[in-house]
Order: sequence, then C-alpha cells, then structure tokens
Amino acid sequence: ARVITPQGIVAAHPDKKVIGEIPEDFSDQGTRDRVLGAMSRQVRISERNHSSTHGEVLNTYAPIRIGGASDGWAFGTVVPIKEATAKVDGVVRIAIIAFVSGLIILSILIIRVSLHFSRPIKVLSEIIVRLSNYDLTYEENSEAAKYTKRKDEIGAMTRALGTMQENLIVIVGSLQKVIGNVA
Repeated sequence: ARVITPQGIVAAHPDKKVIGEIPEDFSDQGTRDRVLGAMSRQVRISERNHSSTHGEVLNTYAPIRIGGASDGWAFGTVVPIKEATAKVDGVVRIAIIAFVSGLIILSILIIRVSLHFSRPIKVLSEIIVRLSNYDLTYEENSEAAKYTKRKDEIGAMTRALGTMQENLIVIVGSLQKVIGNVA
C-alpha cells in the first residue's frame, strides 16, 4: 500500500526507501499518464502490470483527500496476480476434478444401462432369427431363459417369444400328426 501525490511521487509507503520516488509501475509514460489522469479526475483505476519483485501484479489507485490538499492524491495497492487468484484457482481446480469425476461416473452408468438393455435384445434377436429359419429347439439353460424373470419390457418380450415358440412346436406337432394320418 502507498499514498501517491498528484505529481506521481510516493508520499507514504511501508518501505521508507521508496518514499519520494516514482513508483515502479510509473516507469512507462503511458501508464503514468493514465493513472495521474484518473487521479486528477478523482476516478479509481486498476491496471495489470509487471513488477520486478512480484511478477504480474494488479495496481489499483483510489482517489483520497488529504486535509485541505487539492485533488489528485491516491491510495495505491499492488497485489500479485497469483496471490489475488490463488483461491479462485483452487476452486476452479476442484470444479474441474468434480466435472471429470462426474463425467467418468456418468459414462460408466451409461455403459451399464446400455448393456442392461442391448445384451438381452441381441439374444432375443438371435432367437427370432433362429425361429425364422424353422429352428424350434428350446434350450432350457439358454441366456434368454433368465430374462423371463424380468419385470420390464425385455421380460415381457422374452415370455411372449417363449410362448410363441411353444405354440409353433404344438402347431408343427399337430401338422405332423395330420400329415401322418393322411399318408
């Protein structure tokens, strides 16, 4: 923290050696003119600069009145950008970790749910193809047998497919008897 005169000289600073000197960030004439102009208009100004001691810094100057002195005095602060953004950086890091973790968990859930439905549909499709080729064999230990216990649409389709297969077997058996009696 420091107090700057209307001429851009340090009037007060914790480091006594700096008092009476031009601030480091005023070494650039454009910066000096902008800050002194804002100070004379009694307007707060903040600028991002580079400091030889702190690296990237945020310099902020707020107008102040000192006794009966004319306008143009300012209270200035220099805050290293790393120090100013340290907590935000930590929050951003945590948010990124939470987002990535959530994305991984969501991906795992999507894969599990899709397998929960796609695998039974594939098995039932294979049975339908087999039936369309007149293969009416029924396997008691087939993977489809376990789907009959499900209480969702997959279970209903599996039970309906099993009933259809049994009915086709009965029809084919009846036809064989009729054909046998006719011959």
